[in-house]
Amino acid sequence: MISGKIKTLLKIRKCKAIAYSNALGLNKETALYTKYNRQSFKVQDLIILARLTNTKLAFIDEDNNPIVVFDTEDLEISPGE
Repeated sequence: MISGKIKTLLKIRKCKAIAYSNALGLNKETALYTKYNRQSFKVQDLIILARLTNTKLAFIDEDNNPIVVFDTEDLEISPGE
């Protein structure tokens, strides 16, 4: 599931869970484990993960072309959203 993929990405990119927890603004690392257990990650959490791991979050078509790429600008709320 998604939690396993997040843990694997953190491990591959040599990022500690505490760094991700801090980046999410969680007070305790245990709050991250609650998110893991509940599979309760929002797109904002994944954008932060991508930034932390120096990767990109994207929808990619069958020909391996990125169609939509999310970045930290998507974390900002624009009028009308």
